[in-house]
Amino acid sequence: MSLYNYLFNESIPRGFKLIPSNHYDYIIKYKRTGMGCLNIFLIVFLSSWLIFCILLTWGFLLVPISISLENLRYLIILLGVWSIELGCFLELVKLLFCRKTFYFNQNQLIMKSNILGIQWQEIILKKSIKRVYQVKDGGEDGDTFTSWGLKIAAHDQITLIYRQPYRKSYWLGEFIAQWAGIDFSYYNRKKIKFMSSLLNKSGGSGAESDF
Repeated sequence: MSLYNYLFNESIPRGFKLIPSNHYDYIIKYKRTGMGCLNIFLIVFLSSWLIFCILLTWGFLLVPISISLENLRYLIILLGVWSIELGCFLELVKLLFCRKTFYFNQNQLIMKSNILGIQWQEIILKKSIKRVYQVKDGGEDGDTFTSWGLKIAAHDQITLIYRQPYRKSYWLGEFIAQWAGIDFSYYNRKKIKFMSSLLNKSGGSGAESDF
């Protein structure tokens, strides 16, 4: 199937938009959609953790200022909990507000990212692409939010999208693989479900494997 037929015969997942262009072969705009439960969880967690940080800070300020080992330990703990709050907040901002645009021409893919006006780009030469592969980045090791991402192995391991429903990374990965002229490594969800049921029946953990 040609790229043109793939783009216009396959249903484009929500969050992707094709942009006409006279300068590039294809332009695909992307914004993260879905994963509402994960977003709500992060917002609730951040709010609760913020209250905890404020109470901890208030308790520290009530203690008379003095140089002691106990106060130093308290300060280290305080910095640690605020670091967690800041890290989670920045991750939530990235999840909610990151916008990406993929520019394809004959020889390269340009990925431009934008978060609230902060922009950067990654240039990926077509000849440098060794592998396009889907990753399962949620739903294991205690993570209850199953999600999928897409990566490219070229001059480096480059993440294109992450923490999204299965079909989004599959659709974009298949398109990029066809454009690059290589095979697309993806998860076979039917096989995963079958293997998981076997593990459950045999008393295993039921964790999904990478196929």
